[in-house]
Amino acid sequence: MSGTDSQVSHNEDLSAPPPLGPELASGKWRVRVVDGDAKITEEMISGKEVWSMLNRRVIVDFNRRGQPIKDSGGLFGSCLGSLSNDLNILPINYIDWRKVPNYRKEMVWKVIHNT
Repeated sequence: MSGTDSQVSHNEDLSAPPPLGPELASGKWRVRVVDGDAKITEEMISGKEVWSMLNRRVIVDFNRRGQPIKDSGGLFGSCLGSLSNDLNILPINYIDWRKVPNYRKEMVWKVIHNT
């Protein structure tokens, strides 16, 4: 097999996504959380639970390029996705993110930063 060929098992169903791990199948991510006393714990948290956390924050891991990674990155993306569904903050009539007015971007940043 050459370096450009890929190997696919004949019994794989490529029309279906791969099965999720037990954590993701439950809709929860294993992340580190820091409380107001700087105590860090590992918890299983869903995207919805993040919005109701009081005096606690999820520690998001980033790679050297500044991209969110690991489960905390997945949870972060999930939260951003739910935020993008709030039409009061981000209406759907913008084709390009660069055309979204700065006041809307600042509003989104405040929500992300204060959550």
